Amino acid sequence: MTNGLVFAADDLSGASELAAGIATSMGDDYRRGSVTVVLDRGVEMLGKFAKNPILVIDLNTRNASEAAISKSIDRFLSLSRQRSQKAFLKVDSLLRGRIAEHLQLLTGHGRVIFCPALPSLDRFVEDGAVVVGSVPLAKTNLWRDEAMPAPSKISDLFGSWPTARLTRKHYATATSLSEWISSQDSSAVLIADCTSAQELKELSSSAAKIGEIILAGSGELGNLFANELLNGALVKPAGPVSIRKITGSALIVVGSISEVSEGQLRFLESRGSRSFNLESLIADSSVLLGQANQWLQDRASITVSKKSLKKTLLSSETRAWFANLLADRPLVLTGGATARAILDFLGVEYLQPLRAIGHGLTIANTDLGILVAIKPGSFGELDTLHKLANQIEI
Repeated sequence: MTNGLVFAADDLSGASELAAGIATSMGDDYRRGSVTVVLDRGVEMLGKFAKNPILVIDLNTRNASEAAISKSIDRFLSLSRQRSQKAFLKVDSLLRGRIAEHLQLLTGHGRVIFCPALPSLDRFVEDGAVVVGSVPLAKTNLWRDEAMPAPSKISDLFGSWPTARLTRKHYATATSLSEWISSQDSSAVLIADCTSAQELKELSSSAAKIGEIILAGSGELGNLFANELLNGALVKPAGPVSIRKITGSALIVVGSISEVSEGQLRFLESRGSRSFNLESLIADSSVLLGQANQWLQDRASITVSKKSLKKTLLSSETRAWFANLLADRPLVLTGGATARAILDFLGVEYLQPLRAIGHGLTIANTDLGILVAIKPGSFGELDTLHKLANQIEI
């Protein structure tokens, strides 16, 4: 049993997925309010949540500098170790982002086991490589939007940094895992094979029973690890924030350029939802201040990029327009970086997950009382954005 948990994720969609999974596994009387997603903006902010029973911190470091990652890791572990000698970091199961930098820094704080397996989406680790279905990640098109090809082996991420391959025979029991870890280089990242949901459960169970372990990997592994550490304990809720009765139509903000998101946008349009591109809108102030405002009051989707968001915030006119567009309406946010940028712009400090309606699909309340749905860009079916919008239009 533990005095509570502090876990972390390298982006907001991952933090929301992890928090919703932990909350869903708890009883109805304790679910709402027990798990809080905190948007990390520094030591003082994290200190405000020191008494919340279960925290999942969005470090917002997926593509950050090594210096920024190091500071965020230090803040996370400082708070985490006040409650447990074990910690968990959620990263992308398809190995995107600066995973090596995160895990190398973590090795300075304890033994690090990495397993990105996500059995519920048919993603496994075989012979040290991520496999999607029966296809090695490096042979899929899932990294098509990345600047480089996917790694053939997970160890390729780490270059010359020491790694070791952890197999099922090593983690089948806590004793065998402890003995094997003690024989490895203390700075090595221990990469665990996992070819089934049962093996992921065994890894989580054994890791929970030994010393200062830091697990890193998928949200599914994080949920299992949390359940092991909580050991069925009922956690007193911090108290859910109230939901204001927002009557407006949902605005769907899409920051992902994945094939999945493109198909979901086309489905929305087939159901009568208008779609807009933020960069095109802000290029023409007459459109911005005219008919587009009326169109965007109904359910609509708006595609954004890092560049277009930055341009929008530079001008007081477009900044005010964007703030008015987002105000007092439920939001569907696609892509972790986009979701974080929007919530930062609104001044949101924390979320409390209400429910998960599919893997990685989270509906949450915010401290401002705005209902949001958060979806990783690569997740969901064709009608997922449409369903999420229906769920949050209260």
